[in-house]
Amino acid sequence: MGGNTPTIADSYSGLLLVISSGRSLWDDLKKFEETFKRPYDTMGVNFAGMFFPFPLTHWATLHGEYFDWWVTMRKEMYHSQEVQTHTNTLMSRRKPTMAKNVWHMPNVGGTSGMFAIKVGLALGYDKVVLCGLPADGSGHFYLQDAGNTTFGSNGQIEEWANAEEIILKGESRVCPAILSAG
Repeated sequence: MGGNTPTIADSYSGLLLVISSGRSLWDDLKKFEETFKRPYDTMGVNFAGMFFPFPLTHWATLHGEYFDWWVTMRKEMYHSQEVQTHTNTLMSRRKPTMAKNVWHMPNVGGTSGMFAIKVGLALGYDKVVLCGLPADGSGHFYLQDAGNTTFGSNGQIEEWANAEEIILKGESRVCPAILSAG
């Protein structure tokens, strides 16, 4: 990882559900719920953390400057409990004031989803299941009519295509919900 690793590293185990903003989120969650039973922890990614109507254990983003707004809105909408927030020193544009855990992680693929995977593994989870993270540019669940996202720059595609070599190294603990269900 490099730099100062947050003290929270290696302090979790078990199953981590990572929810992101991809158009497939709600379908992926249905498949997840058909396959996995509690207990498991949850990690929201970016805007998805605001809309997920169940408790979050963690919330990760490369846009730490938005945590102030996101966390405030989530508390208003769901009267939610405290959540462990995570961001990366290398990507945030401004100093995040509500990020409790600031990581120093290179090679996060230019996406908050890749960062969330790395954080989940660094936290010590035995299995990380991805929902709403197709990494295919198909759009966001909250903008159904807006078309595709800008995901897909050459750098992002290369990072995700090489994820196994870059961060996972044959890591079998990470899988999309759709593969877990099959």
